[in-house]
Amino acid sequence: MAQLVYLASILVMGTVLLAVVYGISSRTATRASTARGGSSGRRSQEVQPATRYSGPDTESESFLTGVANDTRLWILGFVLLALLGGVGGVAFVAGVGGPVPGQLLLAGVVVVMAAYLFVGTYVTSKSRGRPAAQAVAEGCLVLGGALILTVVARLVIG
Repeated sequence: MAQLVYLASILVMGTVLLAVVYGISSRTATRASTARGGSSGRRSQEVQPATRYSGPDTESESFLTGVANDTRLWILGFVLLALLGGVGGVAFVAGVGGPVPGQLLLAGVVVVMAAYLFVGTYVTSKSRGRPAAQAVAEGCLVLGGALILTVVARLVIG
């Protein structure tokens, strides 16, 4: 009987998650069309940040910009990472494959945290008008600092 309750809970929460994702993505799409001059009845209050150098406008850059600004792709990536983490956690707890799922889960967490630190620093630097090379350097410095703090913590804790 308890398994039926868990299954019902999973279905209800999955439905709620899909409703929230749909609501957020449709609202973001409405705001994006308004910012581009669409007619949704509301005026856009968004201010575009000033940049020093926009660089050459190539087709690959516009594709990458479109992918980075697509909310649905970010949501899909988050859902896939969450599913992968859930499957890895279940495999680790169940003991399937020995210690390998636990190590892969830990490696995945480390990669996600490193990407979060680097991309967050990079985007913040770029939004403040710094060139790409300086933004990459700042991201690398933050990652290096995190690595040093991790080594120090391992040495102190044991």
